[in-house]
Amino acid sequence: MNVTRRAAMVAVGAALAVQPRAARAQLTPVRLGLTRSDAQLAVQVAVEMGMFRDAGLDVDVQTLGNSGLVMSGVISGALDTGIADDIQLGNAVLRGIPLAGFAGGAIFSVDAPTLELVSLKSGTVRTAKDLNGQTVAVVTLQSQSSVATTEWLRTHGADTSLVKLYEMPLAQMMPALERGLIAAAFLGEPYLSAARDELFTLGVPFEAIAKAFYINSYFAQRSWLTSNRDTAHRLAAALYAAGRWTNAHHPESAEIEARWTKIDLDRLSAMARNVFSTTLEARYYQPVLDIATRYHLLPSPLAASALIAAV
Repeated sequence: MNVTRRAAMVAVGAALAVQPRAARAQLTPVRLGLTRSDAQLAVQVAVEMGMFRDAGLDVDVQTLGNSGLVMSGVISGALDTGIADDIQLGNAVLRGIPLAGFAGGAIFSVDAPTLELVSLKSGTVRTAKDLNGQTVAVVTLQSQSSVATTEWLRTHGADTSLVKLYEMPLAQMMPALERGLIAAAFLGEPYLSAARDELFTLGVPFEAIAKAFYINSYFAQRSWLTSNRDTAHRLAAALYAAGRWTNAHHPESAEIEARWTKIDLDRLSAMARNVFSTTLEARYYQPVLDIATRYHLLPSPLAASALIAAV
């Protein structure tokens, strides 16, 4: 174990050991839903580093199969809070469901992209125009990834009416490229770095949305945030502390992620990593909401200010 991380864990353990048993039993319970990925690593860092407990919280982290289940869990009251992308949250709010984002999560930064639009070096696709009449793989249709890809293609000279987007898991994209089933893929980590020597980077489609925006954020029912404002504030503070630590300690946080995701540590150490936000700002929601409206993933325009609740 890294010396820095060992020292931190010893300090946390010592602090907990001297707490009176009654005080430790009085931790505030919070049920948090996620889907387990690098973009949600701050939660596991906060668990392993004792940041939730230091904030007086007993966070029950529940891993679910997809983000739709997380959203449903929060809406039904089975979860107190969860992680969702901006479009999911925006659609819920526009349907009249009283949800709000209260803490920023992972943030796309043009300086540290973790997904790229790629083709094979051995192939002939080198520009957006080369994709006319071709198929491009994205993780999810009707999503941030799909609208970003479409907008990038449009602004780089492709005729988007001639490009077919096909939904495909990240793990299947490289084999599909090699078999010629697709011409390009919006490929992410850890598969991107693992196949780097075989790939040609066409561009970074998320740049077509903005130079920086939330990939996801933490949300809850407004009634829960109102009734548990202090708890939500302490939860956000712990998540931001975990985000700051993760941003500054890639080798140590890679050890945590390897245990959590079961991805090989050497592979994690070689890949690009997500950046975690430490604030809640409307400007990191708005570009996604705007492009989602333009491509009809939101039924009407939505101001980011209507999506957030300060805690």
